[in-house]
Amino acid sequence: MDLLAQLVRALVCGTGGRGFETHTGPKVSFIDSSRFGAFFIQKIEKEMKNKDLLVIAALSAMFAVVLGAFGAHGLKKLVTVEQLEVFKTGVQYHFYHSVAIALVAFASQFVGAAAFRKVAWAFLIGIILFSGSLYGMTA
Repeated sequence: MDLLAQLVRALVCGTGGRGFETHTGPKVSFIDSSRFGAFFIQKIEKEMKNKDLLVIAALSAMFAVVLGAFGAHGLKKLVTVEQLEVFKTGVQYHFYHSVAIALVAFASQFVGAAAFRKVAWAFLIGIILFSGSLYGMTA
């Protein structure tokens, strides 16, 4: 679990939702209801997972743009026109899949996150297998 989630869990739930001991007195709790604390922690952890998916989507889109620029400017002199079209197709679908990962991350905030995370990983594997094979065909 991430350090931020651990900190929030300690602040909201204290020790198992019952509070925590201070140095000078009895147990103190910011929120006495452990149910509310558990809900809050699940919400934070879910948002952190969505944040991870958004970071993956952003990095993937960045690589698609970099590879597209390389294809447009650096590969023209090195490969045939047919190979350049194959590379361009790989970049195009790489970018589409990156946008799909971002959309899945946004959608997972409203529906069960576990299933959507699997879908996002499937898109990422699709980038590696499909676009990667097209990049390899160009080389």
